Amino acid sequence: MVQFTITEAYDAIALAALRVRQKSIIMDANWITVFSAPEYFKVEVVKSFLEEHGVDGYIMERPDSAYVMLGEAQLLVPTNQADTATNLLQGRDF
Repeated sequence: MVQFTITEAYDAIALAALRVRQKSIIMDANWITVFSAPEYFKVEVVKSFLEEHGVDGYIMERPDSAYVMLGEAQLLVPTNQADTATNLLQGRDF
């Protein structure tokens, strides 16, 4: 049986609540996916690149329901910055 301290349990609950809150913020706003990849680090590189050019970004992980380690990470940007992001990414190989 796995045992957790109260602090560890509280931290896990707080992290889960933060993820739910972040996801609801993204879903409430007008955001669009401009890049996705199975490797999280590739999406992080693209996010950093766009942020250097003034484009906001949020990475949403979409794990496979059967295998948590498999899945896809998606980079979302506000719809009003989507054209800029698309233009910046066009012709680049990440």
